Amino acid sequence: MENINLVIVDDHELVLDGFTSLLSNISDMQVVAKASNGQELMSFLNNHPQNEPGKKIHLVLMDVDMPVMNGIQATKVVKAKYPEIKVLILTMHQEETLYNKLIAAQANGCIQKNANSNELIRAIRQVMTGKSYFNNKTKRAQKKKSQISDDEVYLTSREKEVLKLVATGKSAKEIASILNISYRTVDTHRTNLKEKLKVKNTAGMIRSAFQMGLL
Repeated sequence: MENINLVIVDDHELVLDGFTSLLSNISDMQVVAKASNGQELMSFLNNHPQNEPGKKIHLVLMDVDMPVMNGIQATKVVKAKYPEIKVLILTMHQEETLYNKLIAAQANGCIQKNANSNELIRAIRQVMTGKSYFNNKTKRAQKKKSQISDDEVYLTSREKEVLKLVATGKSAKEIASILNISYRTVDTHRTNLKEKLKVKNTAGMIRSAFQMGLL
């Protein structure tokens, strides 16, 4: 099986060295590069042979608070230019506003910097399967402030299935194949979901899926 190639981005050298040392001891993980801000990350990715066998970057482990280009800005750029790369955010913050920004930027997950090594490795593996990862502290902080209940929004079982698949990054074509329905039907479900959830885009749908406990 192919190794998980990672890039770690943080403006503190001790943090970079610590995570590099930890992950380098995992047999199927390899830290390919380190960067101190989003701009350095993009400079590396833009010059990296992403399509060469064994060279592909699979995941970026990224801090939020960095100079020049912060983690949220960098996540947006990475997802726009390299949508296949997963982004797992490292942070000490738990504010709802930050969480919403991460969702809007299409981050694949968020984990506290003080999480233990087992949780970090579990988060990386979960994100690599196509699922999102948000640790319990982040979930509690978010749900406490903005819980959507079934009483407020009624979704059919099929709509919940579609919403969950959208939130895990599946395309309309993939959803149609998984659920054995037509592309047009998927599109109709997406339209209905946006109306019911009162959101305008995929980021809003992902946020709603998390708030409803579907992730």
